[in-house]
Order: sequence, then C-alpha cells, then structure tokens
Amino acid sequence: MIRRTSLLLVLLLAACSETPPTRFYTLAAVEPAPAATETAATETAEGSVVLALAPIGLPAYLNRPQLVVQIDETRMELADLDNWIEPLDTLIQRTMAADLQREPHVQLVLRLPERRQSEFDYGIEVNFTRFDTDAGGVAHLDADWSIVDSRDREIARRHVSEQVEVANPEDKASHALALSRLLDELNASILAALPGTS
Repeated sequence: MIRRTSLLLVLLLAACSETPPTRFYTLAAVEPAPAATETAATETAEGSVVLALAPIGLPAYLNRPQLVVQIDETRMELADLDNWIEPLDTLIQRTMAADLQREPHVQLVLRLPERRQSEFDYGIEVNFTRFDTDAGGVAHLDADWSIVDSRDREIARRHVSEQVEVANPEDKASHALALSRLLDELNASILAALPGTS
C-alpha cells in the first residue's frame, strides 16, 4: 500500500511539474495589393532597382528570443513561452527584404552582409529604438532609416514612429501580426523616398 501511494505521489508531482510547450512566432510579409501585382507583370528589368538591406540595428532589450511587452513606464515583461523563431534582427531583415521584393520596381533585395560583394543601386540601413507591444494592446515601432546610393552618398534619412492596435491582446500571434503591419508601414516610408520607385 505504501509503495502504491508513493508511486501515485511521484506521478502527480511529475504531472504538476510539466510546463506548457513554448510557442514560436515569425513576422509575416504583407501580400501585395492586386493592382500592384498587375503592375509588376508589366514592369521591365530595365526600370527596376537592386537594393541592399544592411543588418538591422536593435536595442539590447530586444536582443532575446522572447516577445517583449511593456507593462508601464518602468516595467517590461518577457513572454517566456512565446518566442521568436529566430533572432529578431535576422527575422526583421528577412521580412523587410521579402516585403521590399514585392514592390514592382524592385528587381532584387540583397541581405547584407551575406551578399557583400554584389552590386546594388541603393543601400538601406535601419536602426530600431523600439519594436514591441504594450499591456494596453498597442504595437509600437520607432526607427531611424537612411538610403545611400552605390557610391555611399546619402539620398534620404528619416525617423519613423508608428503604432497599431493589437487585434487580440491575449493572443501573442496577434502581437506578431501587429508588428508585421508596422514593418510594412516602415517599408512604405522607405519606398516613398527611394528614387525610381514612385
């Protein structure tokens, strides 16, 4: 009887000690509008540009696998069971490149430094100061970006500060989608200043 009771206690403790599985998230490249797709079909390679997207600059507080939620002015929460599928700087760069590649006037987007030796028309550098959500269900993006030509001459420089609502604050997938929408808006501001793509 004692052995059965001990075995039951061990099984109960093992069940209680099990933690929920970690959930992994990515950022979504936004699908182009139908009109943009039709325009892309009529574009010629002669009128398109090659872009080089530099490694993304992130503040140290975002250099971690967990999604970050700002609770108030001084407190941040790490979602221990809700992680990015890859380092956030790499994920942002890959998603931005995929979004930019859908632009009809863009022939190719190189992700530096992997394609360091390739020729390009314009280089893009982006440094974030904020890229997270808050307890009130709002996603925030603050970033500085610049565009240079192939001779490293600056074409444009801007600061972007955007916010969008998170559809379902209780669902971390909604946080990832809201942050994806902010990246699309960031790309739009870069494309608006890019020569030959207006």
